Amino acid sequence: MKNFVMFCLIVFLSISVLGGAASAEIKIDTLKFAMTVPMDDVGGVGLKVFVKEIERLSGGKIKVQTFTGAQLGSVKAHFDAVQAGGMDIVYAAASAVSGIVPEINITDLPFFFPADYLNNWKILDASVSKTIGKYLDERMGLHFLGFSSYGFKQFHTTSKIIHNVNDMKGMKMRILPSKLLVAEMKAWGAVPTPIDFSEVYTALQQGVADGGENTAHGVERVKWYEVQKGLTVSYHCNFLGLQVANQKWWDKLTAEEKEIISKAAAANIKAQRDYLIADEEKCIARLAEKGLTVYRLNKVEREGFINKSKEVWDLYIAQGETSKKLFEAAQNDIKKINK
Repeated sequence: MKNFVMFCLIVFLSISVLGGAASAEIKIDTLKFAMTVPMDDVGGVGLKVFVKEIERLSGGKIKVQTFTGAQLGSVKAHFDAVQAGGMDIVYAAASAVSGIVPEINITDLPFFFPADYLNNWKILDASVSKTIGKYLDERMGLHFLGFSSYGFKQFHTTSKIIHNVNDMKGMKMRILPSKLLVAEMKAWGAVPTPIDFSEVYTALQQGVADGGENTAHGVERVKWYEVQKGLTVSYHCNFLGLQVANQKWWDKLTAEEKEIISKAAAANIKAQRDYLIADEEKCIARLAEKGLTVYRLNKVEREGFINKSKEVWDLYIAQGETSKKLFEAAQNDIKKINK
């Protein structure tokens, strides 16, 4: 009898160590996650990992209900949903919150951050993430889980291949609706042409736009290569998305739930980043095979773009003291890396 009692005690303790006791701290059973991109996008690579990690770390107690491919509507609708509590976590383009958090425009500054993923993320994960996370909480009631990346922006064009900044003159370039992106195209001599994502293919096909800026994976996924002639590899900006949670919902979570979600979000972001590093150049090669003429900016040509882009940087600094301080902090981080 004593041996049996001792055996039961050992089993109980073993279960506790393996997570039985910890699971008592898991109160939620479902987590609602929405993103604007479909599962065959880079975001889908990360979401699959997120779902698996949530189930693994929670011992199967938390399931993830996903809403992908813009089921909620526009990028703005996604942020509205998470603010209102209709969604627990969303992943959508960072630029969409610039009206409330204008400091986030720093992520769209062209030719400012390092043109390679590892150093780019070192800067973003330092001063930028800390500051943006603070403002998202204070102004929008959002808990910042991290920056995800859709990939580096490149230039895609219908007829003329961009070799230098002078080639941009007079070109109608499609952009997302953003004051900073309008200023960017004007600084380069192009005509900024805001067009909804769903209408870009037709606009390129009919000559409403002469090209635009997007990631290589984005061009591949929506088959813009069918109506484009060239791809200029510029690595001029890391196109970022935000992974954010409703702050009130987050505050009600137990310590264990927060740890599980934070770890799963980190795994999600890492999976996306690893995928981009492994597949970016392969994707560019695939686009070449599909008929695009690929041109890579050399050092002198990049300098030409950088010189013209500095007026956009100045516009960002002029937004206010908080933007100026963040710009200076990021610039200092960049200088440390370049030493």
